[in-house]
Amino acid sequence: MSNVVVKGVVAQSTFDFIKQQYGLDVWEQCLSRLSDADRIAVNAGVNVPLQSMGAFNEAFVVVACNGSRTMAQAEFRKMGAASAEKLLTGNGIFSIFARLVTPKQVFTRAASVITSAYPGCDVQVELDSDESGGIITMRGMSGYPYGSQRVVGWLLRGIELVGGKNARVTERNWDAGQTDSDTYTIVLHWDA
Repeated sequence: MSNVVVKGVVAQSTFDFIKQQYGLDVWEQCLSRLSDADRIAVNAGVNVPLQSMGAFNEAFVVVACNGSRTMAQAEFRKMGAASAEKLLTGNGIFSIFARLVTPKQVFTRAASVITSAYPGCDVQVELDSDESGGIITMRGMSGYPYGSQRVVGWLLRGIELVGGKNARVTERNWDAGQTDSDTYTIVLHWDA
């Protein structure tokens, strides 16, 4: 079992997106599919255990995406992008991080931001020699199905917010057909 949690404000940005985009009925349907323990964790307003977020993700895919992996990919990427917008701009908790920086600077600091958003996960960052991308490896993410696509959406929007053009982000295990994996191997590239 993973000791990773989703920071409360990060989890809340997901829940806010669902309530705004899908309505309270979908939100309630998702909650009704959770165990009592997971429902309490999701509603507590604090850090959420990764497995509880994973259970919520699975409920969302059934309720809002009709079980479609393709639709889930698109929706989780939208969630991630909305979260990046909220947390990297204005008074968002990571807004200081996003001010006056380049995509390369953001990328080299990614481990700090990711471990703040997902306390307990192990993150390694490798910048490509041409400095226009690289690989972020996150470990300890098992039990968080579809989570890689939320992270991909967050990174895509985050790169755009700091001036990166034509951002391209993929996650290798998702591309290999896995909806859940312990390791996210995220490949990012952008144009200056």
